Formats: sequence, C-alpha cells, structure tokens
Amino acid sequence: VALRYPRGSGRGLDLSQPFPPLEIGRAEVLREGDGRVALVGIGTMTQHAEAAADRLESAHGLRPAVVDARFVKPLDEALLARLGETCEYLFTIEDNSVAGGFGSAVNEMFERLGLPARAHPYGLPDRFVEHGSPEELYEELGLTPGRLAEDIARRVNGR
Repeated sequence: VALRYPRGSGRGLDLSQPFPPLEIGRAEVLREGDGRVALVGIGTMTQHAEAAADRLESAHGLRPAVVDARFVKPLDEALLARLGETCEYLFTIEDNSVAGGFGSAVNEMFERLGLPARAHPYGLPDRFVEHGSPEELYEELGLTPGRLAEDIARRVNGR
C-alpha cells in the first residue's frame, strides 16, 4: 500500500455528485487523436498532458490522443498495446522517476508482448531534485505543458 500526499490545488471534484465506478486497471481515453501521437499521463501529470495536447494542436497542427492511465499497476495492457500498435509516437508523462517508473513499465510491457512500440517517457531524472514549488520544479525539469509541447513537437517533426 502506498499513501501519497499530493501538493498543489489539483483538479478538484464535485463532491455533491456520486462517483462513477472505477474499474481497477482501466485507463480512460480523454481525447481521441489523429492516430499519430498519444500522450499518456499518470496522476496530476494528466492535466499537463491535456494542456500540452492543446498547445500541440494550436501551435503545431498535431492532434494527439490523451489518456489518463489512472493505474501504474495493473496497467491497462489492452489500451496501451492498441496505442503502441497504432501510434507513431507514444509519450508517457509522470511526476515520478523515469528510472523504474510508469514509462519504464509501459516499455517492459511492450517488450513482454513482443510489440515493436516504444514509449518516450517524461518524468523526473535519476538524481536528487531540490525542494521547490511544483510549478518551479516542473519548469526546471521541462514538465510544464509548454515545455512538453515544444519538445514533443521537435521529436515528432524531426527538428
């Protein structure tokens, strides 16, 4: 069991409405893309994935799919495998260490299933990160929606 105390304001929920059932291990597709690029966020980084997708569409003409993975274990293997088979570029976005993190788990799953796909992970480097506000750290580490969008566009467009 892991207890996590997130920082920042988050999205918030309307607590007056009943929660829809949440199937363990099932990701949620938030936005269908044009099939070329997929952004798969985990936790609070799903918001960054959505905002980066908006910027990619408006500034670079890319229409990525956006997925809220919701679970690291178990992975939604069916959905991730479909994205791996159909998308040219799949990016995972997490506020966790890239080494041994969510993106690594997705790549291990692709390998185990014999898929030639590769997830390109964005997350924390394998080093000590100084303390700071989430906004300061996201900027320092290139995990803001703007920095993500610019780097993804550069990778996809080969520049």
